[in-house]
Formats: sequence, structure tokens, C-alpha cells
Amino acid sequence: MKEDLKIKAMGILAELRDGLAGVSIKDVLPRERLVLQLELISDAQEELEALFDDGVFADLVVGVFYFKEVYAQLKGLQLYCRGHFVVSSELPAGTKERRKYLLAELAGVDRFLLRYQFHYGYYCLGAVELDDLLFSSGLDEFSVLCPLLPMDVPEGVPQTAYLFALFLAKERLRADLLGMIAALDSPPVLSASASVTEKGDLHRPFQWTSEVVHLIELAHALHLKGVVNDGDTGIVEFFEGLGDFFGVNLGVPKRGFEDLKARKRLSKTYFTDSLREALLEKMQESDAWIGGFKR
Repeated sequence: MKEDLKIKAMGILAELRDGLAGVSIKDVLPRERLVLQLELISDAQEELEALFDDGVFADLVVGVFYFKEVYAQLKGLQLYCRGHFVVSSELPAGTKERRKYLLAELAGVDRFLLRYQFHYGYYCLGAVELDDLLFSSGLDEFSVLCPLLPMDVPEGVPQTAYLFALFLAKERLRADLLGMIAALDSPPVLSASASVTEKGDLHRPFQWTSEVVHLIELAHALHLKGVVNDGDTGIVEFFEGLGDFFGVNLGVPKRGFEDLKARKRLSKTYFTDSLREALLEKMQESDAWIGGFKR
């Protein structure tokens, strides 16, 4: 497979994710936000379809890459945006009712991931050994490796590719649901992940509330500098530990690094650059005050 084809495709997807992140913080109605998101996804789809014409799929490697990496991510983002819109639109008014609704939705996501635990494990590990079978449109639907989905999959799309798209959507939605539930905890509700200090104060775990890609960028920087455990911790173990600490799934380190490299619209080190700028701005503000009076 031509490397430039992969780079261009991942670049389009990286720009799409950045664009969707920008739309997600706009102060607009949920339906208007969904329209903007779907427009971005449609534009990206057109660009990707222009790259992957019918001729390139004669190469099995290209086909596997397209369905596992490109189609799954593109479709997954579309499914996530629609799913988030549905949850936001159906939220009940009362706090008690809202909590009950969110917990039910969260339980539904967990049941789905458990139902496909073999394929979900393959997805989380970033495994490649069965790719030629799982992401081939010729996979026998009666094979034990072929997932049975409760919906119609578009013709020509491998079942596993659509399932991976659902995994991406469900994971992102699960993170949103957990955030919404946490926001209702006022006063906070003691959960299995919370603890009580010796003084009797409630200690709750930290929750990453920015884009997951920002934590991925920071994680790579910290690991490359070797500032944790003298750099002796493997990158997969480090990602899992940092993700557990902040309550998010950082995914496969190699895939996240490729996404960062593929950025075009934003700096490849956008988040770490913004951290530096925030520190410098604070220092400048501090220097501007002398003895309680501004210069």
C-alpha cells in the first residue's frame, strides 16, 4: 500500500476530529450542532471516497486498512454524534429522573461491549493477526469469527468494520454519560471508585474533561521524556495507567501517535503548545504586578 495514501487518509480524519471538537463547544441548540457535525463528516467522506476509488481495493492490504482504520473511524464518529444527540434530546427534566435515564443508557453501552467481548478485546489491543479475515467482505457470515449484529450493515462492508465503528461510538458515548452522571453528583454520591480519607473527607477520582486526544498528546510527551519511573515503564502500560487515573480509554499508543502526526489544520503539538502558552501568560500577568499594584 502506498504510504502517501495512508498519510492523506489519516490527515483527513485528524482534521475531521479537530473540526468536530470545535463544533462540540459551540453555544448552539443540539439539533443545530448535529447538523454542523454531519456536514463535516459528509465533507470528509467525499474526500476519502476520492482517495479510495474502486481500483485500490484490489489490494487486500488497502482494503483492510480502509475498513479497519478509515471506514470504522468515519462511521464511528457519525454514529457517536447521532447517539449523543439522542441522549441530549431525551434527558428528563428532574435530577432523579435524569440520573436514572443516564444510568440505564450506561448499562446499555456496557451490555453491548460485553456481548462482543472477543471482538472488543481485539479492538482494544490493536491486534492485527486476524485482520485479513475480520475485515474482508468475503468473510463467511456463519463463521465463528463473524459478529452477528442486530442491524443491517451496508452492502460490501465487513460486519467487523461496522462493529468497530460501533465500538468507537459506544466508547465516546460512555465517557459522555459518565461525565453527565458525575455532574449530577451535588453533593457527590459515593461510588465504588471513591474513597474516604482519614479525616472523613470524600475523595473522588480525577476525571479528564478535555478532548481525549489532548491527553494522548500529553501521554506521548511524558513517556518520551522518561519522567515517570525513570522511563522504564512500557508505553502500553503507561497509557493504561494514565487512562485509568483519569477515567478514559487512551486506545492504542501507536494509533494515537499517527493521528497526532497527521494533523494539518492545527499544530501537531497543539495541546502541549497551549499548556506552554497558558504558563507564559500566567507568568506575564504575575510579573505585571509589583507589591499589589499593576505596572
